[in-house]
Amino acid sequence: MNWKSTVEQWMPKPLIAPLKNLRQSIHLYQDSWAQAKRFNRSYSRIMPHERVRIETRVMFLSHQIEKSLSHHNFRYGFGKKVFNELPTLLTRLEQADLNFANNTVYKESLAALHEYMQRHLDAEKDISWQQSLFTTDQWQHIMNAESNDGGSISIRKSDKLNNKDLSFAALSENRHSVREFADEPVSLDELNQAIQMAMRTPSVCNRQPTRVHVILDKEVIAKALHIQGGVNGYPAPPALLMITSDLRAFMTSYERNEGYTTVACSECHYYYLWNLWELELVRSIPCLRQLQKRKPANFCICLITKYPSCISKLDISWTKHVPVGPLDSKAQILPRSCSNHRLIFPFAYLHLRDQIVA
Repeated sequence: MNWKSTVEQWMPKPLIAPLKNLRQSIHLYQDSWAQAKRFNRSYSRIMPHERVRIETRVMFLSHQIEKSLSHHNFRYGFGKKVFNELPTLLTRLEQADLNFANNTVYKESLAALHEYMQRHLDAEKDISWQQSLFTTDQWQHIMNAESNDGGSISIRKSDKLNNKDLSFAALSENRHSVREFADEPVSLDELNQAIQMAMRTPSVCNRQPTRVHVILDKEVIAKALHIQGGVNGYPAPPALLMITSDLRAFMTSYERNEGYTTVACSECHYYYLWNLWELELVRSIPCLRQLQKRKPANFCICLITKYPSCISKLDISWTKHVPVGPLDSKAQILPRSCSNHRLIFPFAYLHLRDQIVA
């Protein structure tokens, strides 16, 4: 018998549960503090000097340019805050990586900048201010950058008609994030079908913490997306599924992050569920309590929007498509670097493979 069992044997029973709960609370604060210190040591601060941290911020800023390029209503002159920081970071990356010319992040950034500049030049817009921020060599690299490395691409519904016949590997390799959606209404039957099919998602000890909130009210959708912040400037979709995790399903401090991983499995099920529409999963900040006053124990993991414009499951090559013809009038423009940055679980596809239709 160990000392814990001995202590419990002699301790008054009414005290055992409160003391165990107190111990878990202490562990929670200790573990959270240790996690915060680890993150504080590692995250990429403003104007870093270490290569990986520089790459992180370069990717972040370059992606802002790509997102601006993906808007149908492109705003010329966008990105002054980006340009105030990105040129210096590119210089630091050149210093931190002697082989910077072959650095993937560096090349993607130059490609995004190339398309941005070219779009302004084609519209006869002045870019002398942007040019003044870069060194002569950097500007030459930007103007000569390969467009296939970054920037935006256009996709068409007609390119996606064979998605039901593609393998899991092909679907995963060619997916992209979508932020602009058609105005077609989404029926509750379709939503319920998706939710029912996703019920097979595994969860820790089968405790089923995942909750799905169907949002059809346009004002509430707009508020949710404003809090999430990742689709600012894009039209709101006609329907939104907000996936949350009920923290009451977890029992110890060691499970404090379990909600994220469990709901991520649900996210993958939804992602492969509707080949016809390609659900776009938009990760949220850990709290949307403004929209969850009735369930304060929940925290938001991700938002799911439906119906990208005229698109089914994405199958995009690195070749730019120029939209032509009436079927392509709603072609979606996407940031190139959004291709394969989401974790996909094979079991989600294997379970749903036979139920996906185009």
